[in-house]
Amino acid sequence: MKLVSLITVLLLASSAQARDIEECEGWKEKANLFMNWRQQGVPVAEAVKETAGNISRGLLLRAYATPRETDFQMQYRIIDEFSEQIYQECLAEQNADASRR
Repeated sequence: MKLVSLITVLLLASSAQARDIEECEGWKEKANLFMNWRQQGVPVAEAVKETAGNISRGLLLRAYATPRETDFQMQYRIIDEFSEQIYQECLAEQNADASRR
């Protein structure tokens, strides 16, 4: 009986962790899109119109606070670094939330 309870707890925990990772992957994709817009020269006013939600807009403004690069390889690097940074921040926040539960 204890084994069944332990397995149930582990399955629920892994399911919650999978949802957390999925959510962070979604934020990583948004970060990639927003930094892409920034590096491609999309005006911030236009980008804001395309972005719903205060948290998303905050992320958009973080991307637009980054200087625009003219070199394609630098643009790619900045986009990749920004999206990975957002992903790592999200995972850290999810882990902090999980430890508070």
